[in-house]
Amino acid sequence: MPSSCCTVLSFVVTCEDQAEIDRYWDALVDGGEEQPCGWLRDRFHVSWQIFPTSMYDLLSEGDPARIERATAAVMATFGKLDMAAIEAAADGE
Repeated sequence: MPSSCCTVLSFVVTCEDQAEIDRYWDALVDGGEEQPCGWLRDRFHVSWQIFPTSMYDLLSEGDPARIERATAAVMATFGKLDMAAIEAAADGE
């Protein structure tokens, strides 16, 4: 076994609304760092994705063009996800 071995640990926190996203995000990113697509690394270097449950349907059901726009909005986000902005992008606004 190599002398430099590491374990990768990550969690996904599903949230019901933007207020819940904001609460978890602010608590976990304190002392850590923002990452792309709603991911963050906490002060202990554990990775977390703070993800709204409504995004599962938005990213997988309905009009393919809408799904593509929503996916692009998530992928373009560095840091905390903004549900209203992603939904607006999905709607072509």
